[in-house]
Amino acid sequence: MASASYTEDLNCSICLTFFTDPVVLLCGHSFCRECIHRSLSSQRQCPQCRADVPETGKCLPTNHSLKSLVEKEVDKLRREHENVKEVDEWLCHEHEERLKLFCVTDQQLVCIICRDGEKHQGHKFTPVKEAAAPLRETLEAYMQGIADDINATERLANTQREEIAKTKDKAQQLTTQISTQFKEMHQFLWKREDEIKNDLKLKEENALEEMSDTLNTMETALTESRVLEENVPCVLEITDSEVHKELD
Repeated sequence: MASASYTEDLNCSICLTFFTDPVVLLCGHSFCRECIHRSLSSQRQCPQCRADVPETGKCLPTNHSLKSLVEKEVDKLRREHENVKEVDEWLCHEHEERLKLFCVTDQQLVCIICRDGEKHQGHKFTPVKEAAAPLRETLEAYMQGIADDINATERLANTQREEIAKTKDKAQQLTTQISTQFKEMHQFLWKREDEIKNDLKLKEENALEEMSDTLNTMETALTESRVLEENVPCVLEITDSEVHKELD
């Protein structure tokens, strides 16, 4: 761990904690950027040596070397704290000895002093590594089972995706086929409609022609009958005259 003097050199003289975004003044002293800004708002002097700080001091340069040292020290302290915490987890809280044994009877980790104590008298113990081996095997088997289940599920999912794709293709083919068949059916119906209309028109024309001929014949006969009707009285008059002459 860093010495006390070294750690103090990494502390801001204003907030007394590790530098945060350290900046350096013209006099060479460094402070947290936020701390020195607050200090300069009341007086334009260095808090340590009382040297005047010009107005241009508002844009203070970052002390990159000091910033790097602080970051390294903070990271080092964090790792040391994590290591201590990890070591504490493997220490017996009662005897501060490493937990090297596993009490099979109580199903818990114990130290050597715990093994010889009254609380665990007559219990069965095994080294931690030996106790962990079956559990490791069980976990490995469990993980293998999970991996197998995942693989099986993935295969089923792939098969389902293929079936979905096939179904979509079949549906598209069926849609195209139906569209084609209906198009052909429409064309056939339109053609048949034209044929029926043409046939009906031809029959209509033939019927009209026959009826026109019949009407013409009837009109001719009617005309002849009217002419005959007009000529009959004349013929009758002539006949009557001749009969009277013969009588005379």
